[in-house]
Amino acid sequence: MIDYYKAIDTETGQAVPYLREVSNRISPEMSAQDCFVALSFLREELEELWTNGTLDKEGERLRSELYTIRSIFFSDHEKLQYDRKLRQAQRKASEVEKGTATDASNVSGKKEIPFEPVAVTQTKESPLKNYLFAAFAFVVLLSLILFFNINVIVLIIGAILIVALMLLMS
Repeated sequence: MIDYYKAIDTETGQAVPYLREVSNRISPEMSAQDCFVALSFLREELEELWTNGTLDKEGERLRSELYTIRSIFFSDHEKLQYDRKLRQAQRKASEVEKGTATDASNVSGKKEIPFEPVAVTQTKESPLKNYLFAAFAFVVLLSLILFFNINVIVLIIGAILIVALMLLMS
């Protein structure tokens, strides 16, 4: 697995020279959006060099792989998955490096389950908020119908849509 933050191959520990520019622009502390924007600017620079004909072999290789690299940092979820896989690969590489896959916890018969904190990005909205939104939407729909003198059937369809939306939101 490639560590884009350090521009190294985690399995071999060797540096990947064409990814040096990527590692200079992103870090694990940056948000997915910041990484994506930084890589987008890099893509624009590479495209300009390619258009001018001044792009070297490493730049060509980076330009061809940059779409895949950027997709890793497209969302917080994708970045979180990449970071988790990267930590696992680094742990595996360090175990291979040490030459010991067993430790005192395995000898005693108990296996330690590694705990990795996961950022919670989605919060549950209160049902009251959903009902208030539905009531507000219903009042707006009713006032539009009265103002524009629209048929009652539109009111019924609108009410059904609001209830469906409310059920989807809960």
